[in-house]
Amino acid sequence: IVNEANVFPNPFNQFTTIKLKSEINGDVNIFNAIGELIYSDKVNGDTFIVKRNTLSAAGIYFVNVKAKGFEQNYKIIATD
Repeated sequence: IVNEANVFPNPFNQFTTIKLKSEINGDVNIFNAIGELIYSDKVNGDTFIVKRNTLSAAGIYFVNVKAKGFEQNYKIIATD
């Protein structure tokens, strides 16, 4: 079961990579600072890339990664 990940670079201006400790088959949801869902996708493996152009503006975002028996949240900071 995954319980940690590396998020790099963070802050970022073009993309950031979420590298999980093991492979999963699940969902990724990105929320803005006020809790609005702004992006949703599937993850099948141990790496997920967040592109800056999928986010509405520079700021703080929360990435929720969820699979069977696993859920983890990560804070990312997008810059201009």
